[in-house]
Amino acid sequence: MLKLLLRIIPFMLLVLTFTTSSRAQLSAGLRGGVHFAHMGTQNTVPDYKTTTAPGFAVLFHYAVNPLFSIQVEPGYAQWSTRISETQTAPNYIRDYTSRIFLNYIEIPALLQYKPHLRKLRALFSFGPEARFLAKPMHAKTKVIQYYNGQITDQLETEERYTGDLGVRKWDIGLVAGAGVAYPAGSFTILAEGRYHYGFTDIYGHRSGNSSSIYVRGISAHAGFLVPIGKKQN
Repeated sequence: MLKLLLRIIPFMLLVLTFTTSSRAQLSAGLRGGVHFAHMGTQNTVPDYKTTTAPGFAVLFHYAVNPLFSIQVEPGYAQWSTRISETQTAPNYIRDYTSRIFLNYIEIPALLQYKPHLRKLRALFSFGPEARFLAKPMHAKTKVIQYYNGQITDQLETEERYTGDLGVRKWDIGLVAGAGVAYPAGSFTILAEGRYHYGFTDIYGHRSGNSSSIYVRGISAHAGFLVPIGKKQN
């Protein structure tokens, strides 16, 4: 499936670049936003906490007709999560917090439906997305120990994980979103919320691994589109 997507996406971009018709219009633009990962897992330990992380993409938008379009969005997305644990004993507390960062090149390929909503257009998106690890997973960890309410030890570390200690370098999933599009002269302003559902167990390659973890969560984006060339009449 990964090889198929790698062949389909460049072909779609080529079609978007050279295809025109009386109803079709090619646009390009940018979007930026934040991701809220919840890291799907079948286990309750560790308890992954939702954190926010940035993302942005270049938009290639092909309006097939007034209601339907295809949009390909190569870009960057960081997915981050946090593990927090507290151990207690008489007169003793140990707080452990580790924030994990996954940096991906993401390429969603979306079919969009855009019905009129008075002066706005509603925007519904659905399609596959491929993500590729841009650099090794890394984690920032902080440990604080207390005795009788006083800090007795504190340690902060940052580590990178590769090979069997890291995560898989690719992931395949689906994304669905809803939002609005507002025509503003030659620009179209976009705002959309999305849900991302990863299919790949990112730790599944580890020998003896007993847990399954998936990149899943929501994102919120805003951006714009600008027409390329003149629309055919």
